[in-house]
Amino acid sequence: APPHQVSNIMTETVITTPAPYVNPDFVRHSSWLPYTRRPPVYIVGCGAVGSHVAMLLARLGFEDFHLFDGDKVEALNLANQAFCRFDVGKLKTDALRDQLLNFSSNIEITTHGLFTGETEIEKGYVFCGVDSFSARRMVLDRCIQLLEQGKEIYSFTDFRLGFNYGRSYLIDFYSAEAKEDVAN
Repeated sequence: APPHQVSNIMTETVITTPAPYVNPDFVRHSSWLPYTRRPPVYIVGCGAVGSHVAMLLARLGFEDFHLFDGDKVEALNLANQAFCRFDVGKLKTDALRDQLLNFSSNIEITTHGLFTGETEIEKGYVFCGVDSFSARRMVLDRCIQLLEQGKEIYSFTDFRLGFNYGRSYLIDFYSAEAKEDVAN
């Protein structure tokens, strides 16, 4: 088969050639995302949701992370967050940075305190894993402000977890509906 063969399997298009920049450890995942360098990822809240999302995105080949959280790892966090006993007492952003770097040394990580209404994002994907609706709203409002300023916020993903359920919400800012909503 030619090296750039595209085949249809059921309703999915599968590209069989990996992107040239992809770390060889991630080749099996490279066809899931565009062939250009992947934009930065902003993880707002590095707890039960954010810590696992960051680890999964690293496994998909993302290499530029911005981590936001003001809390420290506590022993009770070990049951549902991507931390180990050696992380107890560290800031969650620092502990997650260490976990990501243990996975791959090719990852660039910037740690921040809390995400605020003044936080700057030039471009990237925003993943929101904060604990309160007011904090979620503030993060979303900031993303919309940045879009209005011409920044390239590709999507906002919000997660909600309970004891017996989980939900995720995605706003794809490149969809026609989202662009219209932001404009209004």
